Amino acid sequence: MSHTLIWTDTPTGRTGRRTAWAVAAFDGHGRTLYATHPLDYADIARRWYGHLTSQPRTDRVEITEIATVLTERRIGLEQLPVPGALVDLPLVPDGAHSIKRFYCFNVGPRVLRTPEDVRDYHHWLRGQQEGGQPNAMRVCLATLELFEVTLVRYEQPIPLADVPE
Repeated sequence: MSHTLIWTDTPTGRTGRRTAWAVAAFDGHGRTLYATHPLDYADIARRWYGHLTSQPRTDRVEITEIATVLTERRIGLEQLPVPGALVDLPLVPDGAHSIKRFYCFNVGPRVLRTPEDVRDYHHWLRGQQEGGQPNAMRVCLATLELFEVTLVRYEQPIPLADVPE
């Protein structure tokens, strides 16, 4: 199975899911002998599992499934928190290990970390449309869309049998 982000469209945006696997080998005292970075393909995770299981010092091998759920929700500039206000992070859902939120427009940088970054970039874009610079970034402001993006990461140990073929 590939690491391809699988998207589902919703009326206000879209949701994507990506799955990866990490493999770790431990000795008889529970110390980590080797651990991979997240692997994008299930067949590679299976090969690492087989390789690490065959090593003489290995007592056990664990596979961790790492699922990342990305949600893009269309919002308007007026829905951003007021300037200077503290921005509450979303609550971490049950079973999740981390959550992050950022913003992006359908044109330009993919990550704007704060509402102030969004306002600054929007102001800059408006100035680009009004200026007469030949190399200015041209965007139709009427079709500009703003998205609030939330990334939720889940990690759980799984048996080899649950790794897709």
